[in-house]
Amino acid sequence: MSVTRNKNSRKSVRRTISRHEELRRRFGYSVGGLAAALGFSAAYVSMVEGGARKPSARYRAAVSRLLGVPGELIFDEEASES
Repeated sequence: MSVTRNKNSRKSVRRTISRHEELRRRFGYSVGGLAAALGFSAAYVSMVEGGARKPSARYRAAVSRLLGVPGELIFDEEASES
């Protein structure tokens, strides 16, 4: 059962990453440009997009505010840190 949960969790992270990257690109931001606009490091943004790190609540709010897109359209709750 934990294998299934793990597999579903990974799928959720992948969906979050692809939506995040798609919106970042659609709004014309590079990883570094988005990081600078948000006040996060480029490494952090890259880790979120690459699935190595779950986005923090502060990061999710900052991305949502900057892009003017509701967070639930960018991030899945289960793929985010509290």
